[in-house]
Amino acid sequence: MCSAVPTGTNTDPQLRAWLGLTESMTAAVAHHCRGQATVTLLQQGVGQAQHWERQHLNCADDVFVRHICLSVRGVPRLAARSLTANNSSVVGLMQGLGEQPLAQLLFSDPLWRRAADVEPLRSADGLPGRGVLWCHHNHAQGLLVEEFFLPALLQPTTN
Repeated sequence: MCSAVPTGTNTDPQLRAWLGLTESMTAAVAHHCRGQATVTLLQQGVGQAQHWERQHLNCADDVFVRHICLSVRGVPRLAARSLTANNSSVVGLMQGLGEQPLAQLLFSDPLWRRAADVEPLRSADGLPGRGVLWCHHNHAQGLLVEEFFLPALLQPTTN
């Protein structure tokens, strides 16, 4: 999941609603799949970012990265990668989440603002996804959230 590339556009009508979602992705996936979403923390710590990710974060060095898998009824539906500058105060907030969804951080504090632009992405495995930049009014550093739609989310027969 660490080698996603921006695709510029995505014309797949099945993905349009997911790409444009402005509410909590966790809540939307849970609603869509008719169940409770659970987060599995796969990995977090200092890591490398690609050039385009560093540009979005305005960061030249390594970043703090959090990888999770979001499941509903035990079926993985979404993979996510969240990044911020390693020296950012946002790191402590991310570390405190554990296996809670990032939405708890972003949607519970009105000082978090989502950028209007969404970056359509494709993972190295070919998974479609999106990248969204968030910024907190009190923090100078942004938070880049990359979400990848797993096949079980996109196939209505498995919901």
